Amino acid sequence: TGMNVLTVLTVGILVAGTIGITIEADYTLVTMAKDIYAGYNSTYEILILSMLIGGLGHFVKQQGGLSYLINLIDKVTSSSGAVATSKRIGEFGISLIVSLCDICVANNTVALLISGEAAYVIAKKHGVSPHRAAVCIDTFACVFQGLIPYSAQVLLAASIAGISPLTIVPYIHYCMILGGVMILSIIFQYPLGRLVPRSN
Repeated sequence: TGMNVLTVLTVGILVAGTIGITIEADYTLVTMAKDIYAGYNSTYEILILSMLIGGLGHFVKQQGGLSYLINLIDKVTSSSGAVATSKRIGEFGISLIVSLCDICVANNTVALLISGEAAYVIAKKHGVSPHRAAVCIDTFACVFQGLIPYSAQVLLAASIAGISPLTIVPYIHYCMILGGVMILSIIFQYPLGRLVPRSN
């Protein structure tokens, strides 16, 4: 619907709190405030990390790293100038850039923060809609987060099971299927025609 994400989160908190107060007799506004505070505390580390990565991302941009990355992706993905092909190239470029970032930093949130601006530039250049660009960047950050053996999730699962992370990766079918479906979606541009209104 195009609603701002902060509005969505605020509405979600208010609705959840209202449901809790309505259904649970012992759930009060004070309890809700405590839950909001606990939720904020649980995101403290990622908040600090996001600020640090945001600053690092700005330094990368100022030193020409972002331009270099965009030009590199353009060289890799350059081919036809047709509109449909250009959109495919843009979507593959966005997917490639966030995948490389995630492989390097092994954190999908950080990969999103680092590659976000480059993805925006590539999307604008190739006529990729903001919705499709967001899908590409988010999906491929998740895909490689499950496929690299040194990601936090895989390392945690391996430590719990007491096995090598390399033995787990071949069985992470969800990430493989997700990546395959997204690649097919880019190739066939589906469901782009249904999600994005086309101009006459």
